[in-house]
Amino acid sequence: MNGEGNLINFIGSATPDPVSSGNVTIKYQNNVSMNLTLSIYDQLGNEVMRPIDNIPHGAGAWQVACDVSKFASGTYTYRLSGSNIVKGQMVTSGQFVVQR
Repeated sequence: MNGEGNLINFIGSATPDPVSSGNVTIKYQNNVSMNLTLSIYDQLGNEVMRPIDNIPHGAGAWQVACDVSKFASGTYTYRLSGSNIVKGQMVTSGQFVVQR
């Protein structure tokens, strides 16, 4: 964990990038216990997937594999948000490309 005050962050970029078929893996970490939500948005800003929906996470490193085999080619934004009763709301985001 980075100790720089970021309570949630991604561990590297989503892999593989670009995605040609199958799954994309997103790795993330949180420095305190909190509820986390991970959402994926298309280029128009529409939420197309929510693999993690307000799930409690203890402090630690995590990863999730998302099946994007039915996604159209394009750039997608993934957004991790967390809430903690003491620290409040936190958000971070990244992008990956689906290329068919």
